[in-house]
Amino acid sequence: MNNILAIGRYNSFVSRSISELSKYSNLDALIFTRKENVSFSSNVRNIKIFNISNFFSIIYFYNYIYKIRNNYDAFIFYYMQDYFSILLNLNIINKPKYYFPFGSDLHKTGIRRFLLKYSLFKFKKIFIELETQKEYIISHYEVPKEIMESSLIIFNVDSCFHLIKDEQINSLKTKWNISKQYIIVSPRSINYNYNHHLIIKGLGCLHENVKDNVELIIIGPITNSNTTHTDIKYLNYLLKLGKRLNVNITHINKYLTSQEMSEIYNISNININIPKTDQFGHSIIEGCLCGSIPLLSDKIKNYHELMQENTNCIYTNETAHDIARKTEYIITNYNNIKYDFFTNNYNKLSPFMNKDENSNKLIQYISNNINE
Repeated sequence: MNNILAIGRYNSFVSRSISELSKYSNLDALIFTRKENVSFSSNVRNIKIFNISNFFSIIYFYNYIYKIRNNYDAFIFYYMQDYFSILLNLNIINKPKYYFPFGSDLHKTGIRRFLLKYSLFKFKKIFIELETQKEYIISHYEVPKEIMESSLIIFNVDSCFHLIKDEQINSLKTKWNISKQYIIVSPRSINYNYNHHLIIKGLGCLHENVKDNVELIIIGPITNSNTTHTDIKYLNYLLKLGKRLNVNITHINKYLTSQEMSEIYNISNININIPKTDQFGHSIIEGCLCGSIPLLSDKIKNYHELMQENTNCIYTNETAHDIARKTEYIITNYNNIKYDFFTNNYNKLSPFMNKDENSNKLIQYISNNINE
């Protein structure tokens, strides 16, 4: 069995992926984070933590990689940070390297785009879950088609994301102190890329008799070391905007576990995602599997590969009036369309829940590729 080192910036997707893959490989991990505590499965043999906010920690990371680079048969990179791009372009690692990108990784400008472009050529394989994202990388970064792989599921969805019984909804609303009749969740991080302000402006255009019964949930802590001044400023802007437009907003000021997110999706009628850029946010998949109807930006080409209008989702052009119009349509027709949407989406997206099968296939693919 090959020895593999996974390198990434800590978040729930990285933690889950490394934990799942470690069941089928000898896998260690190097993790950058600002958090004091990180959560990984006991399957992961060795985990070394580096402080992302400390310049000297990054220098130590380079030195550490140099010392241990020959102890591994392959390296997996998650979430391409600038210091990862520099490492790759320095050619310190001469073993096979594999890349699991997130959507936000691939939309850089200036010198960061230059670094990213040339670091992409250092990988033996780049794994992409969507053909549209694959074509984007090939056309924008001129990466050879043969190093792109889009036949495998890379990031799985936790089994806790499932539809609960209708009679449980009210008790969950009480638990989360949610009082309105119609719940909309905007599940992405509280920063400008995810256009929460456009959602609020859209809800501000709802007819008053609808708006009074609508509650918007936004999620994310603002009181820890991961929070930037920009994020705090943005959150304050969102809350002031909601107050001015008479939009009811509940801010959940914490990171939610997968089980907690499943509860939020189950009590929500609409799961809205209208980011500036995206690969295919797994928050969309999670919401679909819990019966929350996705309201999506029609500008994100990747969404159209999996999600068909009026079958899997409702699309909006992101203008305030269109967001309001589509929201009112879903609310008015919710009881008639919920289970059709859920059935269609479950049939399409349930393969993302086969984490053991998917992880085993992925490790087998990498192991065979290492030895080619």
